[in-house]
Amino acid sequence: MSLPQKRLTFFITGLAKGGAHQSALSWFELLRESGRYELDIWAGLEGWFTEQLRKRGFTYQLLPLPSALGAIRHGSWTRNRWTTVGRVVAMGPALLKAWWRIGFRATDGVVLTGGRDFLMLLPLVLRKRANSATIPQSTDWGSIPTCKLMCQLVGHVYAISQSVADSIIEMGVNEQKIKVLPLIYTRPLKQRFPDKMELRRRLGLPEDRPLVGMVGLIRSNKGQKDAVLVIDRVRREVPQALLVVAGAPMAGVVEALSYETEIKQLAKDLHLGNHVLFLGWRDDIPSVMRSFDVLFVPSHDREGVPRVILEGMEAALPMVASDLEQFREIIGAYDAGRLLPVADHGGWARETVELLKSQLSREALSRRARETWQSHYSEEAVRKDLLAAFDAVVSRDNSLGPLG
Repeated sequence: MSLPQKRLTFFITGLAKGGAHQSALSWFELLRESGRYELDIWAGLEGWFTEQLRKRGFTYQLLPLPSALGAIRHGSWTRNRWTTVGRVVAMGPALLKAWWRIGFRATDGVVLTGGRDFLMLLPLVLRKRANSATIPQSTDWGSIPTCKLMCQLVGHVYAISQSVADSIIEMGVNEQKIKVLPLIYTRPLKQRFPDKMELRRRLGLPEDRPLVGMVGLIRSNKGQKDAVLVIDRVRREVPQALLVVAGAPMAGVVEALSYETEIKQLAKDLHLGNHVLFLGWRDDIPSVMRSFDVLFVPSHDREGVPRVILEGMEAALPMVASDLEQFREIIGAYDAGRLLPVADHGGWARETVELLKSQLSREALSRRARETWQSHYSEEAVRKDLLAAFDAVVSRDNSLGPLG
């Protein structure tokens, strides 16, 4: 006889196409397959994320999200604070209506994916504080007051890497409720891929050139500008090298749009028209990645466990990435890629040239990357700990218990 399902409420108010929302979709699928939960999913607005929910057969509800809450997203709460406070006060009636609608629903547990929209969630969290969790996914949470408050309010903080956990501890949040768990992972891909040359033909990419790839949202901390500067050096040793950039700025984020313009102008100024290709946003990333010879991840900061690294490992891609503490946890600990300071463009170029010229070096990194993914970041590897984490959110004793 099966146990009755627990009701687990998720709030996913952002609508970006980035890794955090891909992770949430993976959680929903795994939790549904477990048969333990009835999922209550709340989204901000109709968009890419809700389209993905529908494709996967999930039902959801829309939050009555006052537009002024946009002022405290993306870290903007830390700028123009008094303007933001004024906007929040002005939206009082709409906020009270939203609280009444969502703040007193019957649920066994609440999971918040971000602290920036905390005003919508305070009533529910305060009522079921012990049965609530938040999942910080970047190391910049300590600079955002709303994120700090969220971590203090909830009963469980699940950090996706030790570096993220350290940033939460530095806030002064009770260390006892912080757990480092491999909640970011990739599900096994069911499709079969043709060989690299066939993929390139289908994608319209050159078959006879060494391809260095980047995948992700275009914004300054992701390092697309650094990648352009590196390929400018690489082409002097490997004249046919081509940097392929897959991604786009987040809609409506002025800084990201300006950054995209800046890097495209930089490529033009350096006469890299034949060495840099911007693909824009793609929905066929697994195929695009498998067409690369080397993957770049030149992030500057804020990352927790970028999905692009895990997807690259799953695709057995040789990788050159920033020498960040959090990347050392993923790549460095298993010698699954090359790590260098992001500003060391000469070092990046040397490592890239060596990989492009040496098939043996590429094959060695490719093998270690795939083995690391299989052992530590595949769905099979994390399933037990992930289910234990969500079970703890709905548990009466609220104890996570032993993992592993």
